[in-house]
Amino acid sequence: EEEEEEEEEEEEKTQKLQSTVQCRIVAWADGKIPSLRSDKINTNAMDIADKIDSIYNAMENKRLKDLDALVEHSRDHNITSMQMLIESLLNSGFQLLDKRDMDLCRALNEGYILRLSIAPDLKDLDPDLYYEFYGNGSKVDIDQKRSKNDRLLFDGKIIIFRRGYGQERTSGRLILPKLDYLQSSIVQRSAYNLVKEIEKFERNLTQIVVSKYHEFQSAMQSTLDSWKVQMNSRVEDDRVKIQLEKGVYMIQNATKATGNSLNDTLQGSGRGKTLNIIKLKRYVGGEGRVRFVDASMDELDALSPFLVCEMDMNNPTTNEKGNDNELNIEKDLQSGINAGVLTCKYDMAMTSILERDSNRVNDDSSWNENAVKRPTHLLNRVSIANLVNFFSKGGRRRLMKSLFAVSELVEPTYEEVVLIWRPLPKIPKAKKVILPPQFVYDIFEIFALEHKLPKPPEPDPIPDPLPLEIRSFAQVPMANLFAVLPKTKLIFRPADALIFDLVNVFSFLAVVASQKFDSPKLDFIALVSVCVWFLRTFFRYSNKIARYDLLVNKFLTNRISHRNTGAFRYIVSESATQRARRATLAHSWLAEEISKGRILYREEIIQIGPREVMNRLNSMENPICIDVNSALDDLIALDLVEFDDTGQLVKVKMGSDAGKALLTIWENIFYKTE
Repeated sequence: EEEEEEEEEEEEKTQKLQSTVQCRIVAWADGKIPSLRSDKINTNAMDIADKIDSIYNAMENKRLKDLDALVEHSRDHNITSMQMLIESLLNSGFQLLDKRDMDLCRALNEGYILRLSIAPDLKDLDPDLYYEFYGNGSKVDIDQKRSKNDRLLFDGKIIIFRRGYGQERTSGRLILPKLDYLQSSIVQRSAYNLVKEIEKFERNLTQIVVSKYHEFQSAMQSTLDSWKVQMNSRVEDDRVKIQLEKGVYMIQNATKATGNSLNDTLQGSGRGKTLNIIKLKRYVGGEGRVRFVDASMDELDALSPFLVCEMDMNNPTTNEKGNDNELNIEKDLQSGINAGVLTCKYDMAMTSILERDSNRVNDDSSWNENAVKRPTHLLNRVSIANLVNFFSKGGRRRLMKSLFAVSELVEPTYEEVVLIWRPLPKIPKAKKVILPPQFVYDIFEIFALEHKLPKPPEPDPIPDPLPLEIRSFAQVPMANLFAVLPKTKLIFRPADALIFDLVNVFSFLAVVASQKFDSPKLDFIALVSVCVWFLRTFFRYSNKIARYDLLVNKFLTNRISHRNTGAFRYIVSESATQRARRATLAHSWLAEEISKGRILYREEIIQIGPREVMNRLNSMENPICIDVNSALDDLIALDLVEFDDTGQLVKVKMGSDAGKALLTIWENIFYKTE
């Protein structure tokens, strides 16, 4: 009893400690600028902002009209529209989805309430899309880029942009999802323990095999040495002796090579390298190992590499101002990240790889120096794993209460996702025509009789590429990002493999036992097990397919916001709005600095500009990516700022001067003749 009381006290201390640890998910920021606030920008600046917004919207509408005219009279409209789409996406603050984003989405999928085990289906999609999107579209340029980079997401056939972060909240008792989570966590932990024991057995077996082979190798070496002595004393013919010596050397080299291979296997056994007698990938998934779905700080937790944590001395459960406390936690964590004293394990590994291999360049992934310095955004998540836990004493003690309690789940979402792909044109199958061999044509050609033979069919012309497919989605859960892809397919989960194999083994043993022993009970058990096997296979997978179809169709119907032409025009419109906000913020800051008499150069503005602009947005807790260099180019084009030859800022137009400059730009849009 005393030991049980001590264990309960330790468990309570552990629970209290865990409740004071507050963690957030580290994601990379995007470039979406929120609506401008009048309390941060004066009235004059807001008036300039409205004028700049009108100018950019008018410019983009004029470009769209010119593009419509180009579609009717030219074949180069695909290249022009693609260039315009790229510029608009970048100016709108969209960020290209990269490897880090994909890894984070996969990690979030582990504990999602509506988890879908799906994979992208890339058949019948254009493989040159990425290279045309970020190149000049020529065949030579496409081949050069493909030779440099062969590790693109989705093989470069699908391009995804994301912008903004939000939250999806689900409330209720959620009994069935909790039970499904408990089953998945128990099965996955069982699969992990099974794989761990099998790997341990294989490591021991590998050591035994290597040690026995070394004994065999030493004995073989002694035998070969004795054979050499006997050959020198008994064989007189030199040619026979040479052949025998070659055979002995071949045997020695073969035994040494086998021994070296086994030694390499033994040295790598600590890193999981074994003889691979039993194939374990079926139970560990595509990543090569099992990842738990419970939200522990375990190394095997899929989400832990993306977390940063701190000790919360003002626990929200006892603090009346819980929301304010959460904001303070995120502010403290973001300050640590901005100062460079705090980072997540994933980014730490990324930095170490960059330091180890500074020459590595990969256009498609996040492994570059600029990526490490990008602003971050902190996300909060409350999953089922935070509500029920079967693997701790406290969790089991509170299991029934947690199972039937009203709960609220919080899942991070992308506010907007833009999906771009291009299907391959359908090439009709050529009709089979029976033709004589080529030498028959050559013979008939000698006698000028080739016209008597049937003419070979001409090759089908290369079809023109199909137009781009563009989809815009809103409030997409990061955990189910794959659901927005044009084509997906269900995949076999490790938990399904373990359950399926257990049922198979039990059914097989029951059938074998009924054949071996003449017992009505065993016959009945075998019949029942086979029936259960058929029913389980049919209902489990038919239900999964039905659930997959229902969720995907419902998901796409509820989340899609624009498609094709509508999506293109929406992105162009957002580009105008974001450019106007970016230029307004930069102009407001520069006007304030120049009024103070401060001397600024362009390089300095580009360096300190993002922080100053974010101060005006009051977004230091969640920074955003602001392209100050492009903002300066826009202000120069609007004739609102001037730089001298040395790059020094010499003039910022304000008030009536700024209004006149913008009026001139406005008139040129509508009345300028070429």
